[in-house]
Order: sequence, then C-alpha cells, then structure tokens
Amino acid sequence: MRCVSPMSCRLSLSLLLCLLLSTALCAQNAAISFRTGNPSAGWCPILDGNSEPIDSGSFIGIYLVGEDGEVDPPSEAFESCGEPTDDDIRATENTIANGYDHLIMGFNEPVFVPAGNMFTGNGAVAVMDSGTGEEPIVNIDDEFYLRAFNSDSAHTATHYNNLFTVNEDTTDTYVQEGTGPATVMVCFTDAIPLNCDTTAVNPAEGPNIVSEYRLYQNYPNPFNPLTTINFDVKEYGHVTLKIFNILGQQVLTLVDEPMDMGRYTTPFNATGLASGLYFYELRVNSFHDIRKMVLLQ
Repeated sequence: MRCVSPMSCRLSLSLLLCLLLSTALCAQNAAISFRTGNPSAGWCPILDGNSEPIDSGSFIGIYLVGEDGEVDPPSEAFESCGEPTDDDIRATENTIANGYDHLIMGFNEPVFVPAGNMFTGNGAVAVMDSGTGEEPIVNIDDEFYLRAFNSDSAHTATHYNNLFTVNEDTTDTYVQEGTGPATVMVCFTDAIPLNCDTTAVNPAEGPNIVSEYRLYQNYPNPFNPLTTINFDVKEYGHVTLKIFNILGQQVLTLVDEPMDMGRYTTPFNATGLASGLYFYELRVNSFHDIRKMVLLQ
C-alpha cells in the first residue's frame, strides 16, 4: 500500500484495521474494500477508450443516487465535466483510504495482479451508519455507485466506465446493508466517450495586441472549484500552462500548444483535487513565470 501523505496513511490503517480485525472497531460504519476482479472467477480490468487498462492514478468517484432513483450520466459541459447531470452527488465527505474524496487506481499493483485491477488501499471506503451523516456522505442503506475515469480527475477525462456487476450480479448501483467490514468485487462496462472540451483556451476580451509576456493572478482566488487564468503571449511560440501541488508534483496540464501573439484565458476546474496551495506555471519561448493559488473545498 502506498501512502501519499501521513494523513492518508492513518486513514488507510484505520480502515484496513476495520477490515482485518473485527466489527466492533467499526461499530457505527461499514469499511468496504472495493476490488476489481476476482482471482477465482477471472479478472475484469477497467479499460480506457483504446480497450487498454486505465493508468495508475486514474480517478474513481463515489456517487450517491438522488431522489429520482436513477444513475445520472456525467456532464460534458466544461464547468461541470464528469459530474452528474441531475440530482446525484459525489461523496466528497466519506473517509477514503487514500486520503482523497475519491478512489485512486492501481498504484504499486502486485506482480500477480493484471494492470487496471486494483484500487489504492484496496479501495477502502467508510460508509456511515444510516442517519448519522450529512450529505454528500454515503450512509448505510443508501444507493450509490462507482464511476471510473481514465484520468487523475474526472474533469480531464476522455472516457468513463459505469459499474456493471457487483459480486458477479449485474447491476449499476450498490447498497451496503449493514455495519462492519465488507469486501466487494466490482467489474465495469466498456469505456464510454466523455466529450468535454477540457483544455479550452480562448482569446481574452479586449485588445489582443500585447507588448510583453505576462502571467496574471488567477481569479477568483481562493477558489472552489472553478477559477480563470489569463496570460499574454508577446510572440508566436509553444505555450505550456501547468498546475503543480505544494510538493512540486505536476497534477494537470491546461495548455500545451503553439499560440499566436495575444491575450488568452483558460478556465481551471479543480474538482477532484484536495484543498491547499497550488502553483501554476507558464512557459513560452524564453519566458517563464509561476504564481500561487489556493483551493478551498
């Protein structure tokens, strides 16, 4: 098990203790270990649009079915790409073993597990006892589902996969009916295209003649989860605009293409990222600049 932070290690250990030791440790919740595939019944990897197993680090969201009782398809609008289109809610407040509000796919899979078949920390999720949580927490007896995206964020994905079987029974949702530890084997449908324009970059309003390279402060800042980044390109060149976390790890590329002289704006949707300090870096020709921004979920 790989821990991405000390907090995620603590969460992982507490959930795995619930799974391995006793129901008493989880008196008011269920610790569910989601796994893809079953060695005794054959593996069922999560596939991308090319019918290849999705990459390590891909995003698996947990969604609560709304009052209409139907699974919503993901939105294809930029500002809400990958999120439900109606009354379903992503379970952003459930305790998940990797320390995020979503599952992560396939870090350090054992050599005997085919690619695309294991969630980080075995996909452990704490589902609270009925009536003890506030939305969007998933409670015991609530109907919910998993949705996998071939990306580290639903917002930047090109394909998604809905739940297809649970413990070899055909379904598209799951209900945990009791407390204590549970292991749930899931398989997914084939990849379905998600046609969001996730790297939209447009000329900013106003004069499009600029005299210098410039990276502007994002607005709004702090933000949750949407913000806008403007920048000026003095001469034609290849432009990259990348997002980094506080550890210096790249989490997203917003722009990677040649651009003419002008002022440009690109929206940034941080859905799926943890709250905290982030950096955005602009590079074009010999120009390089970095600014800070704060995500408050």
